[in-house]
Amino acid sequence: MQPRRAIPLDLRVAVIARDGLTCQLCTHPVVDGGDPNAGDRLNLDHVIQWAIGGPDTLENLRVVCRLCNSTRPRPITEETAARRARERPLAAARRARRRELAGWTPAPAFPRSGLTARQRRQRAASQ
Repeated sequence: MQPRRAIPLDLRVAVIARDGLTCQLCTHPVVDGGDPNAGDRLNLDHVIQWAIGGPDTLENLRVVCRLCNSTRPRPITEETAARRARERPLAAARRARRRELAGWTPAPAFPRSGLTARQRRQRAASQ
């Protein structure tokens, strides 16, 4: 996968001109600039994800607020999963080998008691 580049300024201006300063998912007004962590900050979103080959085109971009862009689920298609497996065929094997060498074993499952971890620790300490 090639590294992500910034969306060209002329394309960004065209998308904002088309959609206005309104989130296309929740219809709330967005702000271009200001606090970068604010939920109403303007983001450009790819309708077809860039990671799975979505182009930087006017038809594939839309204005969304930062909150909608960061909380919207991003489903991984079978094609994407297969591509990732082809690109990184040894990743799972390496991970398993590292765990084996480190002596890592899965944590045993404990029965659900309805208690929080803190309550379980307090109960164990008092016994």
